[in-house]
Amino acid sequence: ARGVLLCQSGQVLSDQHKADADEYARSVAPAVHKIREAGAVSVRQIAAELNRQDISTARGGNWHVPTTHRLLKRIEALAA
Repeated sequence: ARGVLLCQSGQVLSDQHKADADEYARSVAPAVHKIREAGAVSVRQIAAELNRQDISTARGGNWHVPTTHRLLKRIEALAA
């Protein structure tokens, strides 16, 4: 998209990162569904509840609005 060609190994690594992200989203999806069923409707509320439940991000950090939003989009894409 930026006009930069990736070598073969760059594409393989990119595909692996996407697969890892999809796998993590699948593992967290049940917790997100329970949080939504409990009444959390905003991304900020979902992020706060994930942090409260000590569910860390894929890299072991805290949830913030942008990372939670990306997680929700990925879960939606996987469900489609």
